[in-house]
Amino acid sequence: MTEQALVLSTRHVPREAWLVQKLGFGSDMPRVNSHDYGWVVFLAKDEKRPVPEWFGPILKKAQQVRATFVIFDNDGEVLDDLDICEW
Repeated sequence: MTEQALVLSTRHVPREAWLVQKLGFGSDMPRVNSHDYGWVVFLAKDEKRPVPEWFGPILKKAQQVRATFVIFDNDGEVLDDLDICEW
């Protein structure tokens, strides 16, 4: 089985989310794990759990490409149609 991932730059993560554990995702939300250069957000195929407000447009983009992971990485892609955070 193959899974689809949406790989994005950490520039799509607001500074406030960097400062809180697990990007502000609570226990009733998708699971988040950190890695050396960012984070991985694990999504269900038809994700319906709540997400932090800043992640809503990213979740929509992930669902459009049928991704079950969102990977935030320093070298990930910067998409013009998503908020880009300057900090």
